[in-house]
Amino acid sequence: MKKIICSVALGLSLLVALHSAEASVHYKDVKPTDNFYPAVESMIEQGAISSTLPYFNPNEKVTRGQAAKMIAIAAGLDYENVSQFDNFKDVPKTHQFYPYIDEMHSKGIISGYNYYEFGVNDYLTRGQMAKILVNAFNVPLLAIESHEDPTPQFKDIFTYNYGDILFKQHGLEIMSLKYFNLLSGLSENEYGINKHVTRSQLVLLIDKLQKNKESYSNIRKLTLSQYFENYISTAAPIIIEDTSIVKVIAYIPNNISIRYRPSSPQKLQFALLKPLKEGTTTITSNNGEKISVTVYKKDGVLRTSFEKLPQ
Repeated sequence: MKKIICSVALGLSLLVALHSAEASVHYKDVKPTDNFYPAVESMIEQGAISSTLPYFNPNEKVTRGQAAKMIAIAAGLDYENVSQFDNFKDVPKTHQFYPYIDEMHSKGIISGYNYYEFGVNDYLTRGQMAKILVNAFNVPLLAIESHEDPTPQFKDIFTYNYGDILFKQHGLEIMSLKYFNLLSGLSENEYGINKHVTRSQLVLLIDKLQKNKESYSNIRKLTLSQYFENYISTAAPIIIEDTSIVKVIAYIPNNISIRYRPSSPQKLQFALLKPLKEGTTTITSNNGEKISVTVYKKDGVLRTSFEKLPQ
């Protein structure tokens, strides 16, 4: 009798465990072993995708409208207070994606093909995706000087003009995301700038941006001319004594150019700094001028203050 009771109890426990595992899988085509499973679950929790549909369709191409909803919610945008922009004839106010597209358009995060057409049902390209994500998640757009020689990598995001290497449309956004290790290409030499994005690819990248926000957020901009009168603007302008306190992410000019190898070097006017821990260290310009930088915490966020030192 005891053996029968034990067998029944074991069977019930296995049934409950099996039922619980099945209940945790929202889509029939998404398994816990899929690399995008955690990202899909996260997007469901945020309300960026529906949990009531039977299939996620991970390999299906994502439309511009679908992407707008997913990214707007994941980026925490205020899509409930819309601006009532109604010029896009293919996105009327009654459209399911109107609030998300309206909010992103009003913030300059996304644009249409022209003033009247958004392309809501068109498939999103990998190039368009990069630009929208950079804008929505406030990823710093880095100048060309910040990137390594791109010739051996992502050849499809460049074009050539009389010996100059130029970024194609969305090329700077792609390289900026790559700089922060937020995306990769289809291969070492191909990003796939004009290829379409699948639903699983998009949720994976959104999830990566959310989980690695610390790597690209809280970047402080130091105006070099404000503290250094005689720095050489065409070379690496500063050296930080203790890089465990603060480090240089990149140098950028006032206007970021798409030209990779400009005929004359661009004047570097800003240093993008990443505070790492509280403390004080010295920054020296390439002409010997010195300032101190103090990293302190306020409201739970690391901030920076600068002070000129006697020369």
